[in-house]
Amino acid sequence: AVVATPRLDGLSVSYDYPAPVDVATGADRVRLMLGPVETQAEIVAKAVPMVDDTAFVAARFTNDTGEVLLPTRRARFFLDGAYVGERETGLIAAGAEAEMAFGPIEGLRLSRQIEDRGEGDQGLIRKSSRMTEAVVIEVENLTEEGWPLRVIDRVPISEQDALEIAWQADPMPSERDVDGARGILAWPF
Repeated sequence: AVVATPRLDGLSVSYDYPAPVDVATGADRVRLMLGPVETQAEIVAKAVPMVDDTAFVAARFTNDTGEVLLPTRRARFFLDGAYVGERETGLIAAGAEAEMAFGPIEGLRLSRQIEDRGEGDQGLIRKSSRMTEAVVIEVENLTEEGWPLRVIDRVPISEQDALEIAWQADPMPSERDVDGARGILAWPF
């Protein structure tokens, strides 16, 4: 297959196509194949039981290609050599980290149940309100394959000095404030 090759000059990238191209009269565009981009990715089942009861395949990677991956409406994706679809992508700078989703894993079922919730007042002279909540998250693997799993959930955060929030988890999360979002926790399994 004839493909275009990138030429970088610091602020911009242009592509050289090695063969002449004919443009038909009245054609609104010509499609030229750019070269494939390959990179190593960490494949993980991403589970967010608060939002969905199914986990999704996600690929986390660093753009180590040495070139800017330009935004497009029609990028084709292959996962372990198998075609998994075509979709829009944004710009991914050289050296930038990115994550892309590749669809649901119907056999990884998620549940998030609030097991116990309570409220009450305490104190004689100075009143204070207390609220407690216990949440249980379960993941069931109905597939015949073991998946590296990343479970994401949240805890409340305080925006007021007078409001104190304490939480605990078993097991404790390995990541807190995921991607800079306060109160977002992640557990790898």
